[in-house]
Amino acid sequence: MTLLTIPGAVDPHVHLRDLDWAHKATVESETAAALAGGYWAVLDMPNTPPNTTTSQRLHAKYQFVGTRARCDFGLYMGADQAGDGSEYAVGSREAAGLKMYCDQTTGSLLLDDQGSRRRHLRAWGAVTDKPVAVHAEGETLAAVLELVRELKVRVHFCHVSSATEIALLREAKRDGMPISIGVTPHHLYLNADDRTRLGGFAMVKPPLKTPADQEALWEAVRDGTVDTIESDHAPHTRAEKESENPPFGLPGLETTLP
Repeated sequence: MTLLTIPGAVDPHVHLRDLDWAHKATVESETAAALAGGYWAVLDMPNTPPNTTTSQRLHAKYQFVGTRARCDFGLYMGADQAGDGSEYAVGSREAAGLKMYCDQTTGSLLLDDQGSRRRHLRAWGAVTDKPVAVHAEGETLAAVLELVRELKVRVHFCHVSSATEIALLREAKRDGMPISIGVTPHHLYLNADDRTRLGGFAMVKPPLKTPADQEALWEAVRDGTVDTIESDHAPHTRAEKESENPPFGLPGLETTLP
């Protein structure tokens, strides 16, 4: 058996749960899973309720996670449709970055119009150069790219999942736009053909795509277009995933690294 010694990894995209969703998982259990999976640090997303959309909630969450985490961690702040970005001057001091949800996902943080997205990108970029992590798919991803071109704010595109998206982002990188790209193991190793076999366990967002999309992701990994492999670790209970309306997400912290 061949053994490899590699540096500990950082997972930039996890959902640790706990708080109002402690029945799904806890900070202790998921950061222990991170260590077991070879990660020394994780960056937690803001859509576990209560949503981390204010500097006060962000600070309280740092205190909560800090007394329970088994590994190092950082926290994202979330952009809220009703917000004007005035919280960012303070919140950006503690946050690892800002998360913008521009397509349907778990939670209630959807920014469903271009004006709101522009407002939050501009407000964040005015106070910090930390990145904005964006959930955007298809036409929405193209719309966010136009805002990056306009505002020159650093944006990380999370869990990119289709050949069309990869083509747009590859071209944007060639144009020198300040972007980075993440893909997940489940979009690399699974496709839409697996949905029947896996049922609710294959319910993820973005959804699993075609084998052609899957191969486009692998090609983007091989040629260096993709910057990071991120688990998008999002645990739920077995009962929830086997229900008639399974939630989006699956665990990945212990299985992403070989």
